[in-house]
Amino acid sequence: MSLKGGCPANIGWDNIKQSFVPHDTGVYIFKDEDNNILYVGRACCMGCRVKSHFWSHTQKDCLMLSKVTTIDWIALQSDQLSISERLLIGVLTPQFNRTKSMYFNIPFLPDSAPQSVKDYITNNRSVVS
Repeated sequence: MSLKGGCPANIGWDNIKQSFVPHDTGVYIFKDEDNNILYVGRACCMGCRVKSHFWSHTQKDCLMLSKVTTIDWIALQSDQLSISERLLIGVLTPQFNRTKSMYFNIPFLPDSAPQSVKDYITNNRSVVS
């Protein structure tokens, strides 16, 4: 069985749809079963954007989604989205972010970073090392 027009249904959507992702502004993080960071995204409506990934037609997106077992999210103000996404990608270096080559490895976190993002990075850095 497949999703109409998207990736095959066996990509883990049954597990993921049980995860609550709010329809708030923020960043979302796809992780695999070993807690590796696969992808970091930002959205004005995280729940809608996460769901839209599952209607993708690209082989790369389907491959990524076949590995996703967990979705983390951080609710933020809209003016914090860009810096937060850049920090998360720069520090956690997700495998499937196309733009990760544009980000440099960030050795420290700026004071202007939202505390919730700093906490997330601190708690997930050990997974990356």
